[in-house]
Parts: sequence; C-alpha cells; structure tokens
Amino acid sequence: EMNKVINGKRYDTDKAEQIAQSDNGCYVGDLDYYCETLYRKRTGEFFLHSEGGPRTRCAKRDGSGWAGGEEISPQSYEEAREWAEENMDADGYASVFGDPDDDGATVPAMLSISASAKAKLEREASRTGKTQSRIVEELIEAM
Repeated sequence: EMNKVINGKRYDTDKAEQIAQSDNGCYVGDLDYYCETLYRKRTGEFFLHSEGGPRTRCAKRDGSGWAGGEEISPQSYEEAREWAEENMDADGYASVFGDPDDDGATVPAMLSISASAKAKLEREASRTGKTQSRIVEELIEAM
C-alpha cells in the first residue's frame, strides 16, 4: 500500500482500482525482483505503482548500502494504454480500453454525474432494456 501526492493530486493504491500487474518472475525479496501495477483512480486518471529490489530502478540509498523501494508515476491515458498493450492479454485490454478491432470503436469515458442523474439513468436503462452507455450516447447524438 502506498499513497503519495504528486503535482497536487493524491495517488493511493488502496483507494484506486487495480487494473493489471506485471512482474519479472523473481520472488519478492529477491535483489532483482521488479513489479509494476497499473491503477485507475475514481477520476479516471491512471498511475503506475512500481516496486523492486536493491538491484532495480526502484533502489533507494539505505545507510551505507541500497535497499528495495517503490514509486508511483502518473500515466496519461495514452501511456496507460501502451503499458496495457505490452502487459495485458487482449480480453483484459479490451475490458479497459475497448476492443481495437471494433469498427464502431468504443472508448471508456469516466464521468462524474449527480446521484439523482445516475438514478434516472439506471431507471431508464431498466425501463428500456438499453445499456446506460447506449442511453448516454443517444442523448449526445441528439444534441
């Protein structure tokens, strides 16, 4: 668990959604152990949590030697998408970033709406049998 404020924004591994993890196959505690985890905040922003042993880029000076460490780095949508392309299987990638083969390419959009608007959206979806995404898309198309 790690949380850090970077450029006035909080990044907290406990409060964010873990999207995927990639490690180098070494066991935790190995001098070369290295692991990256992609997270998405409630706001839709992505960040990468990296941790590794004393012989990785996460190494921190510890008295007279080196110790393992961890760091958080904010990721743009494009950086997160590229990381996912390299480190996730196709289904996992599609669940977060949409299916790249889909001609009507859909992209995830993280929005904040009022609780009453969300309740109306859920009622409309229930009433019509349409997905919430489809209802929002139809409203935008009608503009």
